[in-house]
Amino acid sequence: MQIQGLRGTLSQWSQKDSAVQCVVVKGAGGKAYCAGGDVKWTIQEAKEGCTAGPDAMFDDEYKLDLQAVLLALMPCCTAGPDAMFDDEYKLAIQISRLNIPFVAILDGIVMGGGVGISVNGYFRVATERTLCAMPECGIGLYPDVGASHFLQCLTPPGGLGMYLALTGRRLKGVDVLHAGLATHYLPSSSLAQMEEMIHRLGEEGRANDLSVVNSSLRNGSVAAIFKSLEMDIGRAAAAGPEEGMPPDQLSFLKETLATLHKQSPLSLCVTLELLLRTERSSLAECLALDTMLVADRGDFIEGVRATLIDRTTPATWKYDTVNEVPQHVVNSFFEPLEKSVEHRSSKL
Repeated sequence: MQIQGLRGTLSQWSQKDSAVQCVVVKGAGGKAYCAGGDVKWTIQEAKEGCTAGPDAMFDDEYKLDLQAVLLALMPCCTAGPDAMFDDEYKLAIQISRLNIPFVAILDGIVMGGGVGISVNGYFRVATERTLCAMPECGIGLYPDVGASHFLQCLTPPGGLGMYLALTGRRLKGVDVLHAGLATHYLPSSSLAQMEEMIHRLGEEGRANDLSVVNSSLRNGSVAAIFKSLEMDIGRAAAAGPEEGMPPDQLSFLKETLATLHKQSPLSLCVTLELLLRTERSSLAECLALDTMLVADRGDFIEGVRATLIDRTTPATWKYDTVNEVPQHVVNSFFEPLEKSVEHRSSKL
């Protein structure tokens, strides 16, 4: 499986006797860094058993390319979709702990698992082509790969992470930098020059110095000022009736409400509870919780069917509205987990 191949390679490259000074990860095919795991495959394998080949984890056009070198992959997946999630989370924590600089070039689509295996690294370079989202609530799942950790760290502080988690809204271009999901921003036309600079640093023996790599990536000049996606609901209400509200504010509120109505009510409730419970949790603790939460797929099968497979009829969620989701059902996702999260996080 490709993720296992990446994990093995990163382990080799981070050894003390390794000549590798810096890891640069970019997408192959020109469309994406990584659009996440193949959830259609996950559903099919959950029903039929794992029979797919080594590339099943990712859609062909969204395969990751480590410095454009195809690594030796595991011959096939034999452990099933649950192991796929577990391996993905272990890769995320491994990236966060690398002892050499890790540079993810987010030029194109970055969604779901693709966010987890980039934002948990040290450097993330966005471009004008970057499109980033955690769309799990729309397919009946929950934001995972450590999202309950890194969404708490976005700027401006407050409800931006919660908003992105519940709505699955996409951030584009420089907004990815200003929100904190990226550390640097460059026009895509400058990426080749950036990679060449890092290569020269390697020849000089300086590519393993975080501060040197950071200055080489350098922030591009951005004329646009980041406009927070989090709106002040109180201020909007104080504006009086609809005709007194600023048009953009009213439009945002209506659009947000319409988006939330399309999401799985169960996923929304579990996601809200997840973010509230992990406000001060470490990445390892959040990933351990993800590993166990994903075992209860909730509306996942129905969400993938409606959104990605059939695409003909709206999803029939287990609950029609969030008001119908009992709190004891939400709590049931977490109650058996709390005792073992600390134990499992120590193994990541």
